[in-house]
Amino acid sequence: MSSIHIGKDIYTLLQTNADLVAHVGQKTYPIVAEESTTYPFIIYRRSSLTPASNKDYRSESVYMDIFVVTERYATGIDIAELVRDALERGDYRGTNVEDITLVNASEEYLDDAFI
Repeated sequence: MSSIHIGKDIYTLLQTNADLVAHVGQKTYPIVAEESTTYPFIIYRRSSLTPASNKDYRSESVYMDIFVVTERYATGIDIAELVRDALERGDYRGTNVEDITLVNASEEYLDDAFI
C-alpha cells in the first residue's frame, strides 16, 4: 500500500501497545481528540508527504506529528518515550516502511495541558 495508509498503521500500533494503553487507555486520535476526552491522550496527523522518484525507484517521505497531551510534564515525557519506541519498533503490516526517524521535538503548555 502507499504511504497514505501510514495513519492506519500508526493508529493500530499505538492502540495495541500494552505500555501505552496502560497510560492513555484507548485515547489515541487521528487529527483531533473527542471533546469530552480527559488527560492524558495522544493525537497524530500527517503533516507532509513528499514523493521522490527516478527511472528505477519510487519512494515517499511522510512526516507525522504526534502530540502527547497531559496534565503533568513528567507523565508526558514518559508517554512520549513509549510512543517513540512503539513507532520505531513497530510492525507496519499495511505499508512498506523502510525507516522511522525522530526528526524534531518540541514542547508547549496550552489550555492547562503540557503538549
